[in-house]
Amino acid sequence: MININKAFSYPFGDKEWPIKILVGAAISAFPLANFISVGYKYKIFKSVLNGEEPYMPEWDDFKGLFFQGIWLFLIGLCYIVPPMIVGSLGFMVIFFGVLVTIAKVEAGVIILLIGVAFISAGFFLWMLAAFLYPMALASYAKGDENFVEAFRIVEIFKRTLAVFGDYVIAFIVMYVVVFVMLVLFIFPLVGILFSIVSIFFIFYISYLLWPALFGTACMDAFERDTAPKTALEKKKPSKKEPTKKDLKSK
Repeated sequence: MININKAFSYPFGDKEWPIKILVGAAISAFPLANFISVGYKYKIFKSVLNGEEPYMPEWDDFKGLFFQGIWLFLIGLCYIVPPMIVGSLGFMVIFFGVLVTIAKVEAGVIILLIGVAFISAGFFLWMLAAFLYPMALASYAKGDENFVEAFRIVEIFKRTLAVFGDYVIAFIVMYVVVFVMLVLFIFPLVGILFSIVSIFFIFYISYLLWPALFGTACMDAFERDTAPKTALEKKKPSKKEPTKKDLKSK
């Protein structure tokens, strides 16, 4: 069960939270270096996934965090590339349809509709990829960080359905927080002040709130893998009992 209050408050339970958040915000603001922040997020996510309370690790082993961040980036890239290809193909078809419409309206309209269908399919695939991505990372973490484990789509989908309620709650909380952030930019004075510290909040939401929420949401999906076997399952098959035929032969 997701503890939303814990997910929001745990960073501030660390005595060194201002320094740790400032370091994370500074690192995440620079290209390439932000892979370290991604690795840091994964470290929190994995600990929560394994049943630990969320906490802020020390900023150490930058090399390990960096390369772990690259692996997570590659997983995300593999999930997002197919929707991008389908969507891009749709825009190309629409562009071609506009040109055809100039010469022949009927054929152009058909091509335009095909292009819209491709774009719709690309958007659906993008939403599906974003939805499955947290569980894909969980599968990767639980599979001894084997890259292939992040792409067992059928198993990932089944696990997602098994914890669908908590999973959706995690997404709703994240989207609400992001929406509130965007709303704050609208107000002149608040927007100016908020933009100054926006990197701080982006790091907090992306690299601290996200792993706590989704680590908890995905955790229950793997409980059956470690659940104790029943007495029936534990019972080993005994030696074959002699039949009447065997007794007669003796």
